[in-house]
Amino acid sequence: MSKELEKNYNPSEIEDRLYHKWLEKKYFHAEVNRDKKPFTIVMPPPNITGKLHMGHALDNTMQDIIIRFKRMQGYEALWIPGTDHASISTEVKVTNALKEEGIDKHELGREGFLKRTWEWKKEYGGTITSQLKKIGSSCDWDRERFTMDEGCSKAVQEVFIKLYEKGLIYKGSRIVNWCPVCNTSISDAEVEHEEQAGHFWHINYPVVGEPGRYVEIATTRPETLLGDSALAVNPDDERYTDLVGKEVELPLTDRTIPIIADPYVDKEFGTGVVKITPAHDPNDFEVGKRHNLPEINILNDDATINNLGGKYAGMDRYEARKAIVEDLDKEGYLVKIEDHEHNVGTCYRCHTTIEPRVSKQWFVKMEEIAKPAIEAVKNGDTKFVPPHFDKTYFHWLENIRDWCISRQLWWGHRIPAFYCDDCGEMVVTKEDHAVCPKCGKEMRQDPDTLDTWFSSALWPFSTLGWPDNTEELDYFYPTNVLVTGYDIIFFWVIRMMFSGLEHTGKVPFDTVLIHGLVRDSQGRKMSKSLGNGIDPLEVIDKYGADALRFTLITGNAPGNDMRFYWERVEASRNFANKVWNASRFIQMNMPEEGIDVKNKPENLTDADKWILSKVNTLAKDVTENLDKFELGIAADKIYEFIWEEFCDWYIEMVKPRLYNDDDDTKKAALWTLKKVLIDALKLLHPYMPFITEEIFCTIQDEEESIMISAWPEYTEENTFAKEEAAETFSYMDSDTREDLINALTDSELEEIMEEMYLDDTVDVLEEMPANVVDRLLMVTDEEKRQQINQLLQYPEDSAGSVMNVDYIALRREMTVAESILKIRQVGLNRETIYTCYVTEQRHLIGQVDVKELLTSSESKTIEEIMDTNMLYARTTDDQEDVANTITKYGLIALPIVDHENCMVGIVTVDDAMQVLQEETTEDISIMAGVNPNEDSYFGTSIFEHVKSRIPWLLFLMLSATVTQMIMNSYENALALMPQLAGFVPMLTGTGGNCGSQSSTLVIRGLAVGEIEFSDLFKVIWKEIRIAFCISIILSVVNGIRIMLMGQGDATMAFTIGLTMACTVLIAKVVGCTLPLVAKKIGLDPAIMATPLISTLVDISTISVYFAIVSYVFGLN
Repeated sequence: MSKELEKNYNPSEIEDRLYHKWLEKKYFHAEVNRDKKPFTIVMPPPNITGKLHMGHALDNTMQDIIIRFKRMQGYEALWIPGTDHASISTEVKVTNALKEEGIDKHELGREGFLKRTWEWKKEYGGTITSQLKKIGSSCDWDRERFTMDEGCSKAVQEVFIKLYEKGLIYKGSRIVNWCPVCNTSISDAEVEHEEQAGHFWHINYPVVGEPGRYVEIATTRPETLLGDSALAVNPDDERYTDLVGKEVELPLTDRTIPIIADPYVDKEFGTGVVKITPAHDPNDFEVGKRHNLPEINILNDDATINNLGGKYAGMDRYEARKAIVEDLDKEGYLVKIEDHEHNVGTCYRCHTTIEPRVSKQWFVKMEEIAKPAIEAVKNGDTKFVPPHFDKTYFHWLENIRDWCISRQLWWGHRIPAFYCDDCGEMVVTKEDHAVCPKCGKEMRQDPDTLDTWFSSALWPFSTLGWPDNTEELDYFYPTNVLVTGYDIIFFWVIRMMFSGLEHTGKVPFDTVLIHGLVRDSQGRKMSKSLGNGIDPLEVIDKYGADALRFTLITGNAPGNDMRFYWERVEASRNFANKVWNASRFIQMNMPEEGIDVKNKPENLTDADKWILSKVNTLAKDVTENLDKFELGIAADKIYEFIWEEFCDWYIEMVKPRLYNDDDDTKKAALWTLKKVLIDALKLLHPYMPFITEEIFCTIQDEEESIMISAWPEYTEENTFAKEEAAETFSYMDSDTREDLINALTDSELEEIMEEMYLDDTVDVLEEMPANVVDRLLMVTDEEKRQQINQLLQYPEDSAGSVMNVDYIALRREMTVAESILKIRQVGLNRETIYTCYVTEQRHLIGQVDVKELLTSSESKTIEEIMDTNMLYARTTDDQEDVANTITKYGLIALPIVDHENCMVGIVTVDDAMQVLQEETTEDISIMAGVNPNEDSYFGTSIFEHVKSRIPWLLFLMLSATVTQMIMNSYENALALMPQLAGFVPMLTGTGGNCGSQSSTLVIRGLAVGEIEFSDLFKVIWKEIRIAFCISIILSVVNGIRIMLMGQGDATMAFTIGLTMACTVLIAKVVGCTLPLVAKKIGLDPAIMATPLISTLVDISTISVYFAIVSYVFGLN
């Protein structure tokens, strides 16, 4: 090969060169071609004042991926670029630039200002488009449009006149949102509401003719009382029934206003009375219309008080507010002031608080024009991705108000209406001047311009030549997909929908792909005020456009916000390096004569076939994902295949073949490497266009650009039968087999495991590490898995013998959205999905509760929400200990790891309950005298029964001998007081029973796992306290019995009571200790407890008894 890849990947050296090549070769250009199916995207036009930000980068990367994919599939793919004239922001930019030169725009006049604005546009308006080229946007720049170019302006004029003639555009006085800084009206959609701290000023309005009677109102804008036309109460409010129809004095003025009744008033809010200012509140405006109230506008365009404001005229609105409140207080009208938090409308451009005010403007009637747009989405003519965004769409359209389309600006499409100043006639015309049809005088054109969104609403069809019936309009319209952020669904999407249906009779696009915002690493919106904005050009300069593009798409889910991490950009750059180095390695090993990928070798090895099958399946999966706009999922699959399966597995596996010239499969390996690399590059190209183009054009000569090469398609030729695969799999060496397992999908492994014989399967698993065994078992059906587990022979009482290998494994870099999608895809086949486990190269590193997933932002990564402080057990741990851990901590499942700390399964709470039930049954058997390791009662021989019991019975007989010896030593004492002998059976019997009670309860506690040997001192302390209580009761009762039956006096009763207390204490301690000790040393507590307790308690009782009576009665 004559061409070679550079040693190091340097994006700055290739990106500009390749983009220039693409432009020069006209690869982006599309023409009407009836032999091909069209695919069209219109770029959301950025403002000419704008500079590339992360939102633009994401939006255009998504569009570019789709258009490159469709272009390679063989569509006539057209992506129309363009920019928006941005009336308000451009006028502000130019006005400020003039101010810096000491020029006021009014000095220039309208024509002079427009000339300067066009000059500014020529100099700076192309900045954003040149930046879009830096990111690799493959737009048809030959068709670049501007919303004020000749064609778009013609479309705007056509639409205005058409709607006006249909009666859908009218001019009228209505309440509008007025920005006093931009000096123009703005639409409802352009008003941003923000929470602000304010006040409620309570003001008394004196009732006319009733001295001393007032009506109290509360307002957040006391300065507007100068424009009040009435007070209003609810007609059902009995407090004010008698006031309706009366008048009140308007404070600080010489006017009186009526009190009216209107259901708009909420009688439960505030005082139940509201001031009505029709010229300065949209709700008051509607009330005023119903009651024919005057509209008194008290504000100038700059929000200063006009000449209707009396002494406050000329003051700024806030200055006037302060002065009016002071005067109200001085005149005794001010009742009180309350703090109040409320939503305040602000201008979306300059963030100044807007003023609602009555103004004569141009409006579009929306009720009728909106209905077809609603039906189009309901009928499925246009669909949203994700679909839930149609709720936002319907909410806006079903509650829409007439659209104010006039703006008090110079830059923009001028309204084509003309007025006769002599006779008042008005005409709407396409001409740039008009003569009055009534009096013949020259007419004056309306000074206002149209809302920027009016022209943007026509973008999908005006860019294709409408209103002319062009060939492009017929072929490329309707467009296919609109990619846009969720924040402009109302601004733009809705307006394009009703405009397209109204003027073309067709929806403008069949799919609206919604994306979220790009936020900083802390999840905050990027803004100048926070200083957290990241310049995409800075990222491109440092890491390359491909790295930025891949970063923005990796983990991206439609409609969800994403966080920008520099670490992810570095990871994307590392991936690009991996692709570059792998490609360079392949190229270096290619023979001089090259490899023709069209001639498939006949001696492909099993490994060759499998990697070919893998890339074949990848092509199908990625195509399906892209067709469903799952761009992030497709990117993840491509990444995993190239990095793990192709580079880390296949390339490493074939190196010995490449280095051995005597290997007759070397050429087959080289053919496979080149074939798979080319297909992988094609799949990666829409995401990383520059690096894939450079490599593609270097390693092959058949095609001039990857951009116009054919998209890889799934073929049966490269799909191998599962029966053959299973047989091949069985005969592979263990290292090759392990590499192959890591390269296969679960579905592919499942097919292989279905076809393998049981003994072959076990042989394979015995050679594999635990993490590989886990994956193979996971794709095996339950019955076969149980048989395999038995043959693999985990120790019978180990956690491995009861674990389940069905669990959800996640990666730390996955987003919440991706994780939820994975759960939906595989969760139905899992034992439990309530807890998911985070693994890295199969090692357990964390866990995530599903509840946490569902309540977290979908853009968060698993690493941000996973819990690294977790419990786990090993396969060799005792299953009863594992079960006890699960019940002790209330776990749903406990992860199980092997000796390499690789996760291999889980023990669920159901498994734990089964284990504990079995153990309880065994321990109950212990209490019945059956060793858990023995056969049943009838299954145990007589000899075995005798052997297990006779030692303890002999010990008991020995204790009787010791007891007799003790009593013989006190023969003289018994001779002096014969009645002492009568108390011995009662004392020993009580002691034995007390000991048996304690041992029985402890054995039961051992059986159910409640008590362990480590609890010994805790148990003894509890039994001592029990013994204290029991001994007092028994001693008192026994003393009373002795006295009543005449068996002795108070001294005898005290002596026997004291002995009883000591006996009970000894018996309780012995009774609770012996089972725990027996269990610890491996003896059967049930068989040895009773004889040993009897022996020890009898000896202790008699010794204590005679020691006490000898001391009390002096019997030595």
